[in-house]
Amino acid sequence: MDENNLVRILVVEDEPADFLLTERQLRRHGFDQIDIRRVASYVELNAALAQNWDLLLSDYSLPGMDFRTILRSVRDCCPDLPVILISGSVGEEEAVELLKTGLSDFVLKGNLARLAPAVQRALKEMAELKARKEAERALKDSEKRFFTVFRASPLAIVISDPVSGRIHDVNEAFLKLLGYERDEVVGRTSVELGMWADSAQRTELIEILRQQGPERSSVEANFRRKNGESGYLSISAAMIELDGAPVMLSTLADVTARKRDEAELADYRLHLEQLVASRTREMQVARDEAEAANQAKSAFLANMSHEIRTPMNAILGLTHLLSRRIDSPDELDKLGKINEAANHLLNVINDILDLSKIEAGKLQLDIRDFAPSSLFDQVHSLIRANLQAKGLRFESDSDGLPPVVAGDLTRFRQALLNYLGNAVKFTEHGGIALRAHVLETTATDLLVRFDVTDTGIGIAPDKLPHLFQAFEQADNSTTRKYGGTGLGLAITRRLARLMGGDAGAESTSGQGSTFWFTARLGRRDGMTPQQLTERLATEVSEEQVIQEHAGAWVLLVEDNPINQEVAVALLHEGGLQVDVADDGAQAVAKVTANKYDLILMDMQMPVMDGLDATRAIRKLPGCADLPILAMTANAFGEDRQRCLDAGMNDYVAKPVEPELLFATLLRWLPAAGVKRKPVEVVAVPEVLSTLPGVDAAFGLRNLRGNVQAYLDLLGRFMQYHVADMDAVRRLLAAGDVQSARRVAHNLKGTAGTLGLNGLATVAAEVEQGVLAGMAQVDLEPRLKAVQDTYDVLQTALANIPKSVEISLPMDHGDINALTQKLARLLAEGDVQAGVLMRAQRPLLLAEMGPMLLGQIERQIELFDYEAGLVLLEAWQSTRKG
Repeated sequence: MDENNLVRILVVEDEPADFLLTERQLRRHGFDQIDIRRVASYVELNAALAQNWDLLLSDYSLPGMDFRTILRSVRDCCPDLPVILISGSVGEEEAVELLKTGLSDFVLKGNLARLAPAVQRALKEMAELKARKEAERALKDSEKRFFTVFRASPLAIVISDPVSGRIHDVNEAFLKLLGYERDEVVGRTSVELGMWADSAQRTELIEILRQQGPERSSVEANFRRKNGESGYLSISAAMIELDGAPVMLSTLADVTARKRDEAELADYRLHLEQLVASRTREMQVARDEAEAANQAKSAFLANMSHEIRTPMNAILGLTHLLSRRIDSPDELDKLGKINEAANHLLNVINDILDLSKIEAGKLQLDIRDFAPSSLFDQVHSLIRANLQAKGLRFESDSDGLPPVVAGDLTRFRQALLNYLGNAVKFTEHGGIALRAHVLETTATDLLVRFDVTDTGIGIAPDKLPHLFQAFEQADNSTTRKYGGTGLGLAITRRLARLMGGDAGAESTSGQGSTFWFTARLGRRDGMTPQQLTERLATEVSEEQVIQEHAGAWVLLVEDNPINQEVAVALLHEGGLQVDVADDGAQAVAKVTANKYDLILMDMQMPVMDGLDATRAIRKLPGCADLPILAMTANAFGEDRQRCLDAGMNDYVAKPVEPELLFATLLRWLPAAGVKRKPVEVVAVPEVLSTLPGVDAAFGLRNLRGNVQAYLDLLGRFMQYHVADMDAVRRLLAAGDVQSARRVAHNLKGTAGTLGLNGLATVAAEVEQGVLAGMAQVDLEPRLKAVQDTYDVLQTALANIPKSVEISLPMDHGDINALTQKLARLLAEGDVQAGVLMRAQRPLLLAEMGPMLLGQIERQIELFDYEAGLVLLEAWQSTRKG
């Protein structure tokens, strides 16, 4: 920059500090000869534009001013004045758009290092523009002074013949620009000199001149100097008369630097556009990933619920069944502890699922009438044993509440038990009090506060704000000393807010605590607890099911063998006859061939799930009104809705509560025939009791005590699963982790069903290792352990005689009656023959043996009842003989 020239810069900026920063930046980079002024309103701007300025700098976001309006005002008043945008708020896309509409450049406030080069470039372009215009005016003003101006012009000028293109004259700037001597240029054409890197560009300029007439036209073209160097020229040409003859006068300006800057700016613009596109794609990907993660979370929780509740169903169901058959106080005590532990685990599971459902907004309140005094008595009874074990006194007071109110009884009980359980846990001496009183009354509801006060260890004031956050406890040692998930209080607060209230705590360290929550309860004026009891007196027992529906046929669709055993046993105790299908496809086939009174349908099964099976059954003739009840471990409300949408009539959650199951059966079962006599279970033969790692008693119970059938299943199991660990190795090597896990999972489940506990345990370790992402080399010891256990078991089974004596207590009168009934049904071609055979298969198998029974079953499956009858009658004749 020429230090003798004063540069006048007008700045549109509302912040004086930003103006001073801009001025300081310019002066620091060589612009010390500047006259710089700030304006901050349209009035000041319009007044300032009446003066001459070399450059205008403007902020983008100005109170009461719009940058686009500023730009239009400048262009209307001073069309050639360069404008540079300085902003920290303009977006990249809008900046690129402004550059396209005439903005000279833009500089971000966070990158003022670009300001000085941008100003230099703008001033240079302004100077070039002014110089060209001044030259043009000089040429037009006077031909007399033309050659003086021509020779002295700083712009390169050439005069040439418009037709032939031969050069008449050039000035010194032209010769200096291109590196020629005058005699090398005059009389020759620019094409002959090789000035045009592309001669077509000269033709384009001539054509433009021809079309536009004498008006000045310009192009930018790639050129070559005499020494071969290339660059860019801005060529402006016009047709004039010189000495009465038409000539073409052209001015040339070297714009190589500007073109290079423009190329860089274009690259920058392209980068910005690509960056915007890239960020848009990233946002889309992030949104898709978030949606996928949310779906994966829901799927994970549903699967976790199913996977955990399925074995929980077996634990609680088997405990219930055993407690009905055991008289020993010691064994009943152990069963009670198993049941208590299982229910505790179920409560933990429910806490996790409740929190997830609340956070997802999917928890629905179940409003019903209840008596607060009964609720208080109930929660007291649930903690009574723990209170007595610690010698704690208990007080309760619900007298301030109406006799009957309306609310979600389950959630109130859950909230109170959360508080009471913690109170007992953290209190060693003294007592606990549960109280409730009305805070507010409206025409339709009450706002009630529930308090649980203890004399326990108390909580430090700085810990109180964190108590009701998920997974938080008073301090890190709480979990180690007292246990707990840290979810109970978080769930209580969320439940209270769902019920129109809130939750909190008041405590003094070492002196006890008061935990409270508020909730809105519906008013039920005039109703007494006795009236409520009479209305709700619907306790259900299996005796009612026996009396009203004994002999009804139920199809149980369940893929888990243990859950099959539990459900079948419960249904048998209700006097029901049960047929079992292992998956949805089998269920559809059985319903096609047989007539059932009701179907209990699991949701998640191989081959065909319960939803698809239900839809298929509903399409079968006569099955539109067949009661189909979901019995599944999927615990979410949307799972219930999916079942109903698929055509099911009702829903029973696992773990199954017998009372709830019988109540649901009573709602849907039609009246049926005769109660089925249960089958007795045999003792375990000595030869099976010595098998290593095998609980033969458990395996036999699943087969109703049939030893030969059990041995047959063991043989088939050993045959089918001999190569499982090789399959796991191949799948892991191929990267198919999910399939490898499924092989181990199936081996574990099948082995467990047959009582092969040792094999099931090592198979579970393989499954856990695969799930944990263990490398195949680290997993190899577990794979070998499975194979070794398998080999030991196979050797032991090989030493068992092919035929083991079966000591099954049998009522031959019953078996005779059974086979006579079966023969009659076969003779009549009645499909109930298949139903009867499947229901009484253990008795028939024990009497006929697997080969003959299998032959009869195959004929029945083919609906060839006559052939089945021939086989049955032949067996009856042999038996009589």
